[in-house]
Amino acid sequence: MELMSDAMTQDGEELIPHGGPEVVVRNTYRLEVWDEDPDGGPLFTLPVDTPVALLPSLIAIFRKARADGVAAGQRMKAAEIRRALDL
Repeated sequence: MELMSDAMTQDGEELIPHGGPEVVVRNTYRLEVWDEDPDGGPLFTLPVDTPVALLPSLIAIFRKARADGVAAGQRMKAAEIRRALDL
């Protein structure tokens, strides 16, 4: 995360503290929310004028949706395995 922080601030982007593990960066065009691993790209982007006070709730919504998607994917995979075993 150190390298990511250094690279972003050199480009004139502003790091936004929000109290979570994600890295939030405001640039000229948008607000980017990054995971702790910078190689994966931004988790999602928001309009540049998004109020910082909304970040914790927006990130919580994203985390829940992501967890629900992973759980749904795991259920689908389990159903596929059960179908294959029945054949």
